[in-house]
Amino acid sequence: SDYFNQVRKVSETKTGDELGLFPSLSGDFFTYADRDDHYWSGYFTTRPFWKNLDRVLEGYLRAGEIFFSMAWAEMEYIGSDKTELASKCMANLVEARKSLSLFQHHDGITGTAKDHVVLDYGEKMLNSINLLQEVISHSSNFLLTKSKANFKPNLQTTYFDLDDTRSAAWSVPSKTVIQVDHPDMPNRV
Repeated sequence: SDYFNQVRKVSETKTGDELGLFPSLSGDFFTYADRDDHYWSGYFTTRPFWKNLDRVLEGYLRAGEIFFSMAWAEMEYIGSDKTELASKCMANLVEARKSLSLFQHHDGITGTAKDHVVLDYGEKMLNSINLLQEVISHSSNFLLTKSKANFKPNLQTTYFDLDDTRSAAWSVPSKTVIQVDHPDMPNRV
């Protein structure tokens, strides 16, 4: 406190005001709003639902890349690329990377994009999650197949249901319940 008292004393001696040497800003310091209550308050506080969807997409993308790279390595090992399967999985991975990078652009991840733009980002991210679930399903099926050299991919078949489904981009995911030993339903993994 002695230091600040001395600084104020020097300022008053030189300017006649104890705060004269210390210019300060004044005015409105609240977050910027372009209309009504639409505040541009930044990364940590805006649109947390969409940021969560971004993290879910990142998780699926990483899982899809791992499963596909393992399947690709197996294809190389047996000497057959399974071109149809590989092309479809690679196209899905590329599409998901594009959607993720689009949302992580400055106005998506910060939450400053307009509502209709965020909804479009959400649709793209949900579509990418579905594509990545296909990659995981087809890659897993290939990896679990005993005779990989004779494997014939059927890309219209869903081999494994993943436990995370969403009816729309803005909906909360629902978990799939698996019935085991139910007499009226076939067992399905």
